[in-house]
Amino acid sequence: MKRHGRPWAVILDIDETVLDDSQYILERWQTKTPATKGRFIEWCNRRQTTALPGAADFLHEVHSLGGRIVLITNRSEEVCGATRDNLHRDGLEFDAVLCSSGGGDKNLRFVAVQKGLPPSTLPSLDVVMWLGDNIQDFPGLTQVGMREAGDDAYRDFGTQFIVLPNPMYGSWTGNPIRWGGCSAKSPLSAVDRQLGGPRICRPLSKPLAVVHRRDNLSNFPNTCCYRRVKPSASPPRHL
Repeated sequence: MKRHGRPWAVILDIDETVLDDSQYILERWQTKTPATKGRFIEWCNRRQTTALPGAADFLHEVHSLGGRIVLITNRSEEVCGATRDNLHRDGLEFDAVLCSSGGGDKNLRFVAVQKGLPPSTLPSLDVVMWLGDNIQDFPGLTQVGMREAGDDAYRDFGTQFIVLPNPMYGSWTGNPIRWGGCSAKSPLSAVDRQLGGPRICRPLSKPLAVVHRRDNLSNFPNTCCYRRVKPSASPPRHL
């Protein structure tokens, strides 16, 4: 099947888009060990990541309609073979997997797929949809840019750009918190975002106040808030 006379494709991220790495995050909590590049490489080489619900059916449907499937991931080339093995084991269809040769920018690989250039081994493709769990899984978009963008910047979301929620990690963890009309001085860490606990709020020209529930912020107009909690050994509830 061709679209406007050209073969077409869907581009997807891998982690938290077609494969579920929550077990890796859970193990970090259980063993009180931080996530590092080395530990993630070990995790990838274990080939134990499972498919997210619906991923296999979606990919099969793309193929049944005549489309190509390109998976573009920031997993390193070092684990690309293990990643392909894992995808095959979970019954996930694809035509190409493009791993990272260094750096997290996917835009050059997006262009390569569209123009049929290396590292893609496929002909030029009309990409009709992107799917991912991070703003940087979509062409030309950045966390900072979209944070300041107007409503028009979101017009392709829900049709051409499909976002899957990932509360565990991502570039969003560097966003400043804006509660009560102003920004916290320090962004929350991913751990702080996942944990419950009191928030420390600083109303203008007033002493610090501890706010235990989000709806209580209505009592503190024009207030800057941020969490300050000690990480727990227990996993976050969403895992």
